[in-house]
Amino acid sequence: MKKSLPSLAALLLALSGAASRAQTPPPAGLVSGPAGASTAAASAAPADPQGDVLLEHAIANLEAAPSISAKIRHRVELLGRPISGVGEYVQQGRGPTRQFRLVLDLQTQLSATKIEHTCDGQQLWLLEEFDNKRSLSVVDVSRLQRATPKVGSSSPTAPMWWLSLGGLPKLAGSLKDSFQFGEVVANRLDDLAVWSVEGRWRPERLAQFLPEQGDAIRAGQGADLSQLTPNVPHKVVVHVGYDDLFPYRIEYWRTESDDKGATSEKLMLVMEWYEVRFAAPIEAARFAFQPPVKVDREEPLTPTDRTQDWLDRLGLQDPPPVEATRRLRSRL
Repeated sequence: MKKSLPSLAALLLALSGAASRAQTPPPAGLVSGPAGASTAAASAAPADPQGDVLLEHAIANLEAAPSISAKIRHRVELLGRPISGVGEYVQQGRGPTRQFRLVLDLQTQLSATKIEHTCDGQQLWLLEEFDNKRSLSVVDVSRLQRATPKVGSSSPTAPMWWLSLGGLPKLAGSLKDSFQFGEVVANRLDDLAVWSVEGRWRPERLAQFLPEQGDAIRAGQGADLSQLTPNVPHKVVVHVGYDDLFPYRIEYWRTESDDKGATSEKLMLVMEWYEVRFAAPIEAARFAFQPPVKVDREEPLTPTDRTQDWLDRLGLQDPPPVEATRRLRSRL
């Protein structure tokens, strides 16, 4: 039985991120001048370090950033539904108490959706509006951070969950945990010099989504990726800044076959960040959730606690009480 990702709506709410202009020098092996190759014809960069090392440096830079603010632009076609959107992301602080605020305006051919996620480091407030109908929910982030993994459970790959648990550094870390990145190539995004790297599923993660092929995957025999559910990518491509190693663009790709058996690669989703500011002061009030103003005859919004739902989706469980743990240890 195939494991599926969260719903289409849940994934789309997550297509967000941020950017920074950290002045950390590139890692050893990435200090030669940027290539002038186009996206369609990138030139090979030194094979050492490989992509995993590049991602490690990028994540370290994100973790060290005192604050990040950026505008977001994304395009996605998922399950045949084209969606585009713009938004804003601000982030402040480090570690588990990191704060953030995400605002996204999503537009389809038939409807518009607005999402506001505000996290003060302890609680995450989710205000969502679809076809002029609003909903409000709250997640106890501190409870999620104290939780422990369930035995045999698998975590999702949808960016929203990782962004909400620790901002952009957590999102980038989830990519590294799920995908194995290969050779680094010098590239360009318009006038921005970048290093581009392609990630393929790590066998242990892929086996969680294709359990019926698990033994073959773990034995290195490959996998039939066509058996993945339609909302699961086959690979990702990350473009990080040549000067600051920030992931300015993330692409999710899938290989598809037509009726005649011919295959082609399809860009499922692309996320981009621009007008980036790094280490700029951000007012504390931006991370303090303010209940929305009641509109016309709208019923007052009562927040729904979704903490348990998030625990279940993330494959987590509350740790046992301290006293119960002490008793168990005394019996061992």
